[in-house]
Amino acid sequence: MKPYSALMSVPFGEWPRFRFKKLAERFKYWQILQVLRVQVAKERTELANLPDYILKDIGVIAGDAWLESQRSIDDLPLYRVKQALRHA
Repeated sequence: MKPYSALMSVPFGEWPRFRFKKLAERFKYWQILQVLRVQVAKERTELANLPDYILKDIGVIAGDAWLESQRSIDDLPLYRVKQALRHA
């Protein structure tokens, strides 16, 4: 059976667990998190590229800036995630 015909054979009106509204909401949250990941990655890269005198002004040493820039793209600050999803 082809995937399309299998999908069309599912009685969506009678399937209470499948909600398109909830699926759309989850997709919206996923999109928001993707944008946040890109923003945080860009900020970390910019932080790593700052000269030492600016890092000194903001109270960060070059080693800490480099470590921050090496963090995973999925390692997002929780307060930023909550803030982004609250404003969604």
